[in-house]
Amino acid sequence: MAEVFGTIAVILSLCCILVGLPVQIYKNYEQQSCKGFSFWFGLFSFFSSVAWFGHGWSKPNLFLCISNVPSAIFMLVILAQFWMYRKQEPKEETEEEARQEVMETV
Repeated sequence: MAEVFGTIAVILSLCCILVGLPVQIYKNYEQQSCKGFSFWFGLFSFFSSVAWFGHGWSKPNLFLCISNVPSAIFMLVILAQFWMYRKQEPKEETEEEARQEVMETV
């Protein structure tokens, strides 16, 4: 039974990680800014993923290891983006880009 719940947890966790974090990374890249994303949340999420991976490695618990490696990597990328975009103003959207974005949503 633990194997079933572990498998379900890994699948759901990976879905959240593999969808949500890359979208955030792309958004930061497009805006050349991390505005709206908490640095402290990113930092503690990274350390939490590393700690859970270490805990899973010491058990050994493959479920914990698998689900926390991508999270740690993506959070490290977001933290690097904080450093790269630290003194830059957010990219302003031009009128043409705004018009295209509205047309794409229609």
